[in-house]
Amino acid sequence: MTDRSEGVHSKTFETLQLGSEEFRNLPGPEVLSAWARLVDESMSSEARSYHTTSHVLDVLAALPKHNNDPILLLAALFHDVVYLTVDRHLSTDQQALVGTIIRDPSGEKENLEFVEHREDGLLLLVRDIFEVGNTNDSVGLNEYLSAVVAVQMLGEYVTSAEIFQIGACIEASIPVRPNTCNGYVVRSPMQVLHDRLLLVNRKWGLGFSSHELTKTTQRAVKFALADLSSFH
Repeated sequence: MTDRSEGVHSKTFETLQLGSEEFRNLPGPEVLSAWARLVDESMSSEARSYHTTSHVLDVLAALPKHNNDPILLLAALFHDVVYLTVDRHLSTDQQALVGTIIRDPSGEKENLEFVEHREDGLLLLVRDIFEVGNTNDSVGLNEYLSAVVAVQMLGEYVTSAEIFQIGACIEASIPVRPNTCNGYVVRSPMQVLHDRLLLVNRKWGLGFSSHELTKTTQRAVKFALADLSSFH
């Protein structure tokens, strides 16, 4: 490992350690280090010039209070782990994590295949947050698969409510979405997300109050703005 990649790995590892200080059930240093390496390697594709680990650090820099909010911290770390638009394929490690819901048989984005009826638990919760259909051109596919990676890594150690909040932040980072119109009613993507979170909360019995759901949406908006602000 080069000095530069070792430095990047150290920063990613430090980010996970900060999260583990708040989420007491996160695993020890050896597992966190393995997670950090997977994130770093996923975001070090030669095709990437923007959605790299440096972008994660830029997002965190735009969230000055992230050290006190592990939801934001972990969302930032995982939100661009999968970026098929640029990478054009899933790595072996990525395929191992998302292979229960999607296959990349030929190593090309255009040939992705959704796997039916093999999801359970937190994966279905995340799918509801993203409202993903069985099509490989779904808006937000990159972010959805990144959230799946987060679930596969974190799911054993965090609660459904925490995955719900992390997933909401990652969903909010889906770029360039138009407002939706229904007659004279115009709704922004964040308003649509809020409505969907209401439904998911009810369906899964997560127990969030109306005020807590509003705060969850506000945090997601804050995350999306930090993601956008790091474009330069």
